[in-house]
Amino acid sequence: MPPKRKTKKKGKGKPFMMEEGLSTKELSKDQLWETLLHLQEELQGVRKEKCFFQLERDKSQAALETSKNKLEEAEMQLKNKRRERAEAEERHRLEISVSCSIILRGGSTTIHHIFS
Repeated sequence: MPPKRKTKKKGKGKPFMMEEGLSTKELSKDQLWETLLHLQEELQGVRKEKCFFQLERDKSQAALETSKNKLEEAEMQLKNKRRERAEAEERHRLEISVSCSIILRGGSTTIHHIFS
């Protein structure tokens, strides 16, 4: 087994610095409470934003899934229509060839010349 790594203990390092550039040790108790309340309000706002963005993401993903499903359905319908059209064209060709051979057997050559 590899040797265990030594972990550095976090503790009494640099004091937390406020946005104004003052450390927490330089602030009075009232200033710290005021800062705490401000930070809690900011945290609450950020949490609300996060929730909002998660809902927006979920809505977008649902819309994307719906669009994908509709696209797949439309592609399947198009594929079926193309297949049906090809089958109809083939039936039509068969009908024409059968009609031509019936007419030709009856002695009429004018239609034979038209299709040739």
